[in-house]
Amino acid sequence: MLFYHQTGRCQPDIIRRIGIASTAMHSVNKVWRQTWLQLHKTKLRLYQTCILSILLHGSETWTLLRKLEVFHMRSQRMILRIRWHDFVRNTEVVDRTNLPCVQDIIAKRRNSLIGRVVRLRLDDHTPAHRALSQVAAERTSGVGTGGSGRFSEPGPPSSWGPRVVGPQKKI
Repeated sequence: MLFYHQTGRCQPDIIRRIGIASTAMHSVNKVWRQTWLQLHKTKLRLYQTCILSILLHGSETWTLLRKLEVFHMRSQRMILRIRWHDFVRNTEVVDRTNLPCVQDIIAKRRNSLIGRVVRLRLDDHTPAHRALSQVAAERTSGVGTGGSGRFSEPGPPSSWGPRVVGPQKKI
């Protein structure tokens, strides 16, 4: 179930998901502290299957990803037992864990979702199919795609539709 703010934003749901994932992260705190467990075989697999799946449930439609990325990096530092006073750069943490960033995981999920929606029958009138049809119609008609008007400067997409239908980086 998605909880959207009265303004239509997804931030309350993201904060709720971070809270649930944080609780799950701290419930297996003894595992993170074990030195005899192997990092890549046990700890990171546990993190990916349990914590990330809780964190990213329903994330295909979210547009705010910064807080998720912060939680992801903080969790990796906790698994690696890196303290704030160790001054380890994020790039080094990512090199040690070899985990993809949250943005790449969500992009992969969005592509999977769009693949399922595209394969729906044409006479199917599900909300997902109607939304995709509307976005595709807007993209092909030139509405909101940055024509030669005064307000057509390129910028980050403000909704989920252009993120999915627009150019994606290869995964």
